[in-house]
Amino acid sequence: MATPEHVYASVLLLKSVPADKSGVMVTADIDTGQPGWLTIAVNEGVGGAVSGQTAEELRVNLKSGHVRLMAQAAEPYKRIILPEGGMTKIAASGSEALLNPRDINLLIDFAGSVPERFPRFKDTGGQPVPADIEFGFYQNKLVLFQIRPFLESSRARQSLYLNGLDQNLFEKQNIRIDLAGIPAKEDQ
Repeated sequence: MATPEHVYASVLLLKSVPADKSGVMVTADIDTGQPGWLTIAVNEGVGGAVSGQTAEELRVNLKSGHVRLMAQAAEPYKRIILPEGGMTKIAASGSEALLNPRDINLLIDFAGSVPERFPRFKDTGGQPVPADIEFGFYQNKLVLFQIRPFLESSRARQSLYLNGLDQNLFEKQNIRIDLAGIPAKEDQ
C-alpha cells in the first residue's frame, strides 16, 4: 500500500443491536458466481458468521425459494450484548436450523429490494457485482447492519497455489458415503 495515510474508516460508530441471530448474505451463489441465489451464513447471537465461527450456511434460490443446506451451525457458544455494556458468551441453543421460513422470506424480500433502495454495485470495470449484506434478527425483525459490493480477487481465483488446495476436494466430490455404515480406516 503506497499511501496508507489515505485509508479512512468507513464506520466510525455503529450502534450495537442485541441480535438473536446474525450473519452475512451475498446476493449470488459465491461458489459459482451465479446470480439468482442468496448465499447466507448465520449464527446465534451477535457477530455471527464473521469471526471464524462454524455457521449455518444456506443457498436460497430467489425465484423458487428453494433452500439448500450447505452446513449446520455447530458453534457451542453465542455472543450476547450485556444490558450494562460489554459482551459475553453463553451456550448456544443447539437448534437444528437457525433460520426459519419466515426469516428466509424476509431475506429474499430484502434482497429483491436492494437494486431499488441502494446504488448499483459495480467493480472497477463497471460490471455489476453482488451485494455483501451484514444483517441480524432482533425480536423477529430483520435489521440491516451494513451493505457493500461483494468484490472477489480475480488474481486469487486464478492462483495455481490456491486452486491446488481445492484439488483434493474436487477429486472426492462424487464419492458416496454410507451414513449407516461403519467408517473405514484410511491407509496410512
